[in-house]
Amino acid sequence: MLEILRCPACGAADNSPASPDHTHTCSFCSVRYTVRTTEASAPKPTPTAPTSPATVQAPVAAWVLGLAAVALVVLGVAREQRKPPPDPLPVAAVPVPAALTISAPAEVAPEPAASATFVEHRIRKEGDSYWILGVVTNTSPWAIDRPQLDIVYMDAAGKEVGVATGYAGSDPLAPGTSVPVNLLASKPPAHASHRVEPHVQKLSYDPGILTTFDHEEYAPSLGILGEWNASGSVTNSGTAPARFVSVRVTAWDDNDTVLGVEYAYAAGEEGLAPGATGRYSTHLYTGGQKPARFTTQITGRK
Repeated sequence: MLEILRCPACGAADNSPASPDHTHTCSFCSVRYTVRTTEASAPKPTPTAPTSPATVQAPVAAWVLGLAAVALVVLGVAREQRKPPPDPLPVAAVPVPAALTISAPAEVAPEPAASATFVEHRIRKEGDSYWILGVVTNTSPWAIDRPQLDIVYMDAAGKEVGVATGYAGSDPLAPGTSVPVNLLASKPPAHASHRVEPHVQKLSYDPGILTTFDHEEYAPSLGILGEWNASGSVTNSGTAPARFVSVRVTAWDDNDTVLGVEYAYAAGEEGLAPGATGRYSTHLYTGGQKPARFTTQITGRK
C-alpha cells in the first residue's frame, strides 16, 4: 500500500526522491527529513560512524526555520486581509454641456427679379398700323438679355382685346443702360388704348459684346420720300476681331423725344479685323419732323 509522504515541517505532499540513507529534501520548504521503515520491511542497518551533535541538530533547526517561515506567511496574509480597501482612483470630472441652442439659419434675401421699364415717346401712324417709339431701360442690378416688349390692346373699359409681341432689337443691356426702340403695331384689333410691357431675364451667358470702335458720321440728308439718310464708317479700334458690327441710329427732337430709330450693319459674319473699317447706310422716317440731332450706338461680337 502506497502512502503519500508529507513534509514534517510544512505539511506539504512531498514527492522528492530519497537519498540512499532515506533522506528527503522537501520540494516546498527545503527541510531535510528521514523516513524510517518498519522492522519487517526495513533493510538491515549498515554500521555508520557516530553522529555528531551538530549533525543531529541541523534537521531540527531547519524544521524550526520552516515553521517560522510558514508562520510569517500566514501572518502576512492575515495582515493583508486586515488592510483597509484602497482609495478609489480619482475620476476626471466630465463637464456637463449646457443646453444646446439651435438657431435657425439666417434668411437669405431672395434675388430680385430682372426688370426693365419702357417710356413711350410718340406714335407714328402708317395706314391701318402704327409705330410706337420709346426708350427701354434696364433697371436690374445685372445685364439682361434682349428685352421682349408686348403691346397689349384694351377696349374703353380697360379689358384686354389683343396682344402683339416685339423685341428691342438690341444686344443685351448692361445695368442702368437704355436703348431707343420702335415697335410696329401691325393692323391691330379695334381698341381704345394700349400699353407696352417689358419682359426681361437675367443674362446667363457671356455674349462677347465689343464696343471698341471709332465712328465717323456723314451728314444726314433728306430723301425724296421724306426719309433721312444716315451713313458713316466704323473702325475696329480693339485688339480682337469683331463680327456683326451693328449701328443703331436714332433721330431726336429738341425735347429729347425719339422721332425715329433704324438699324444697319457695318460688318456681318465676315467681321472686322483690328484696325479694319466698315461702312453703313440706313433710312429713318420721322413723320415729316426735322430731327434736332442724330445719335449712334455701335456694338459687335467677338
